[in-house]
Amino acid sequence: MSKEEGLLEVLTHQVGANYISDLRKNSFHESLISVIENLESSAYSVKEWCDVLDYLSGKKLEIGSPQEGKKALIQALEEA
Repeated sequence: MSKEEGLLEVLTHQVGANYISDLRKNSFHESLISVIENLESSAYSVKEWCDVLDYLSGKKLEIGSPQEGKKALIQALEEA
């Protein structure tokens, strides 16, 4: 994983999606959860976790730490 590569790009590559927009499909949610669980939350900023959460779920939450962002994203994908 390259530091220049953003969270959305990492997720896209690791789940085998062709496009970032494919990540919004329910068929990718299980794979996304698995990949996210294995990511180091501190590798990405709070803002990036918030942006990905908003992009994938439409949820705009106040997140205080990367760990909270990771947890919120997993929860949102499980609920979708």
